[in-house]
Amino acid sequence: MAIASRIEGVSVAVALGALSIGVAIFNFIYMNCYFLRMGTTGLTAQSYGAHNYEQSSRLLIQSIFVALTLAVLILVFQTPICDFSTQIMGGSGMVRQLVREYIYARIWALPASLMLFSIFGWFMGMQDAKSPLYVSIVTNVVNVVVSYYLALERGMGVAGIAWGTVAAQWVSLTMALLILYIKFSSVIFPHLREALRGAGKGLGRFFSVNRDIFFRSFLLCCTYTMFTQVSASIGDVELAVNSLLMQLFMFYGYLFDGVAYASESLVGKYVGRRVGRGFRLSVKWLIRWAGMVALCFAVFYVFYWREVLMLFGNDDAIITMASKSLPYVIVVILVSFLPYIIDGILVGMARIRPLRNAVFYSSILYMVLIGVLVYLPQHLSEPVWVLEFFAEHPNHGLWVAFLTFTLGRALYLAGPMWRIYKSPLY
Repeated sequence: MAIASRIEGVSVAVALGALSIGVAIFNFIYMNCYFLRMGTTGLTAQSYGAHNYEQSSRLLIQSIFVALTLAVLILVFQTPICDFSTQIMGGSGMVRQLVREYIYARIWALPASLMLFSIFGWFMGMQDAKSPLYVSIVTNVVNVVVSYYLALERGMGVAGIAWGTVAAQWVSLTMALLILYIKFSSVIFPHLREALRGAGKGLGRFFSVNRDIFFRSFLLCCTYTMFTQVSASIGDVELAVNSLLMQLFMFYGYLFDGVAYASESLVGKYVGRRVGRGFRLSVKWLIRWAGMVALCFAVFYVFYWREVLMLFGNDDAIITMASKSLPYVIVVILVSFLPYIIDGILVGMARIRPLRNAVFYSSILYMVLIGVLVYLPQHLSEPVWVLEFFAEHPNHGLWVAFLTFTLGRALYLAGPMWRIYKSPLY
């Protein structure tokens, strides 16, 4: 987002706001399609643990087919999707104009992005964590280089950043397919005919698992999208500040995904092999490592948050305002590791219902708190003393609601996880 402060001839707040809304819209789409990665990993890991490579190959085919179908549907309906999403997200006229440019460019990355979800999920299920890492590194490098060139050198602005993402996704898909052929052709090709012939076999379980993952992901999307939408309703400056602070949380989330991926792969493998001792040992150490990672990030941000934020934008007023809400980000990081890691463990076990329910109940609480802490104080002529503070500082109310959402997920999931851990699985 540092590029945003040097393009388009608009203010830093407007450019950051447009990018944050554009990214939020695609995060909404991607998170709703994330079941392609999560569901494929858990089921493939169980097939790998049971040495059923025909089923593993069939899962890859099924997942890629669903990914392509979704991508085609979204491309066909891109105009109404763009119109609806920009209207819902709000923002000033200039912000909406830049968002539309971003959407119509970046949407052409969708086929590659969704196929990468399927392939990454399959890699992780096959206990190959290195290949997604290598491809992700290439994605980020290509994205930064091409986006910088198109946005600044070619003067394409926000649209150039979007086209940089498109280029990065297609380059990464090509690399992922090459790795798939080189590393796993001996696994896939001997079973390819049987897998294609029985492509409909096991679809019931595939869609059953992914249905709950989709519902969970949809609610998560609504949560994060509502965060951006409410930020935009408060003001362009608050939108820019919250987008910067969310970068801290998202950066933590992206790196924490490595621990979550490991949990899905390890747990799925031990479940497939029906090794209860290995399952419980992996759960214990995964939770410990997750807590340590969260603590390290929190400590790092306490001391170096300003330097990290300066990478995305150097507006002093925005950085100063961001410092007032920084403690919320630190606490969210310390709380969020538990639902993150339990998500991975339960996905590896293909037990998705607790994840769905945790997000459902926490989302209800989140929306209620936004109404009470952000919007209600603005409509009271004389708000009570508790709401008087939020009437003057609605952005704090938004962060309190988001923190409560994260804490609610952690508390809800702790019960099912403890019962599963103590139960004699095998």
